[in-house]
Amino acid sequence: MKAVVIRVNSPGGSALESEIILNEIKKLKMEKPVIVSMGNVAASGGYYISSNADYILAEKYTVTGSIGVVAMLPNIKKLADKAGITTDKITKGNYTTLFDPMQKPDENTINLLRKGIQDTYWEFKTRVSEGRKISLKDVEEIAQGQVWDSKYAKMHKLIDEVGNLNDAIAKAAEIAKITDYSPEYYPKHKTYFQYLFEDKFNLDVISNITGNKLAKDFKLDKAYEFYENINQDPIQMLSTIEVK
Repeated sequence: MKAVVIRVNSPGGSALESEIILNEIKKLKMEKPVIVSMGNVAASGGYYISSNADYILAEKYTVTGSIGVVAMLPNIKKLADKAGITTDKITKGNYTTLFDPMQKPDENTINLLRKGIQDTYWEFKTRVSEGRKISLKDVEEIAQGQVWDSKYAKMHKLIDEVGNLNDAIAKAAEIAKITDYSPEYYPKHKTYFQYLFEDKFNLDVISNITGNKLAKDFKLDKAYEFYENINQDPIQMLSTIEVK
């Protein structure tokens, strides 16, 4: 394998996981060129992991940027009190109940979370500054959670070129100085029947494949997905919009 093209289509997610992915991309860059091809959305955490690629291409209608950080500590204490629900806790340490949705966070906890947001935001801007060779001052001008289409993203040096996946593959070959190549795609996609037979007709898998109209109508799947994202990791990098 002479070069790697990473297709990014994400509105963002965990700050920690974004940093882990970015570090792996940096390691990969030491061995071969890494090119990012952006899909509909490559924003916030999606841009974070893209920022240090050797070359970035975005589709004509890609939404990207959203350099910013949000955080949330879910709290259902009032609802639990109304419903007559109580809990008992056995803890050791000042912050062992930090993610307890049944306990209202105190001022010290809020300040701690605020500092975490500020530190992560600075780290985000630093990664972009290093990867795109833009000063921190200029990064701040285009950060603050702002989102950009590909035209303005290129104008602000967030991407290098407007192009599709095939353009990204051609650019990867050019950077790797190869003319005779055949792309391989990962992960290898499984068929409907492979999913069923390999998981022994697991009901959860079947539900995921066929979909659940009720859950989709009430957006329960989105709510659960968001809860899973912030569970044990309240600091997130999420785009302000979602493109379908």
